[in-house]
Amino acid sequence: MTSESVRPDGPDAVTRFRRWFWQPPRAHGEVEPERRVSFLELFSDLVYVVVISQAAHHLAGHLSIRAYVEFAIVFGLVWIAWVNGTLYYDLHGREDGRTRTFVFVQMGILALLAVSTADAAGSSGQAFALVYAAFIVVMTWLWYTVRRQDRPEFMAVTVSTSPLASAMVSFGPVTSVTGVPLRYQEYVRLVSPP
Repeated sequence: MTSESVRPDGPDAVTRFRRWFWQPPRAHGEVEPERRVSFLELFSDLVYVVVISQAAHHLAGHLSIRAYVEFAIVFGLVWIAWVNGTLYYDLHGREDGRTRTFVFVQMGILALLAVSTADAAGSSGQAFALVYAAFIVVMTWLWYTVRRQDRPEFMAVTVSTSPLASAMVSFGPVTSVTGVPLRYQEYVRLVSPP
């Protein structure tokens, strides 16, 4: 009696699990017309709300022009992260283990980001920048996995492996003009493509 005959599902269960867990992302043009937002994606949106509420809580306690500019920059970074993640999952996500795993990874990184968001312009700025950089690395990897399987006609869409990285470049001039602390300028240099 072999172990395969003891298992009711046989060896196909492992194959089905691998297929469910390691499917490639949906390619450009592969549309799911009946796709609905999952509860996990909605829960993920709540994590973004927590991050923004941390920044808003700091602003409420320190009303000034400088605090408003700091809030606007942090809000902009979080909004860009949300747009980037949402676009990826809407365009390329599936109802599979891989997509769910990366949603949980993204939520974990954002929970860590929330810890340092309130004082991102102060003593926890370095932690904020490092955690946000980790988020960018994950999102860049996800966009890169789409690019690897793109057909030639879609290569122009994914010229940059991450739309977020190019958006980050725009924060350099903003921080130098507004006089935001050097931490943000260092952060932009850290996460910008070479």
